[in-house]
Amino acid sequence: MQTMSQWTEQAIILGKAIILQFHHRLVEESDGDEHYIINLKTVIHGMISTASDPLSRRQVQQTLHDYARNLYVQFCFHRDQTNDQSALEEALDTFDFLYEHEGWPQ
Repeated sequence: MQTMSQWTEQAIILGKAIILQFHHRLVEESDGDEHYIINLKTVIHGMISTASDPLSRRQVQQTLHDYARNLYVQFCFHRDQTNDQSALEEALDTFDFLYEHEGWPQ
């Protein structure tokens, strides 16, 4: 396992703090899954845009993506009050699709 640079560690801490604030806003205002996930992707790409090397970019992107994805899944379970496998798969699929495509098909 490779160690993280100080920049990488700081970017992850800052990125998680920003993502958590977006998450709180989603919980409080329910801005909609599509906008929420697109905003998270923007935050993550903004954080990695200042990295000086590919390893740092990968580490920050993967860590922040996983963190945001987990928060979203927890939110879906709380919102829908379900804990079954199909709900988990739907939440993961929704996050992955919106993150990748930045919106629903027209």
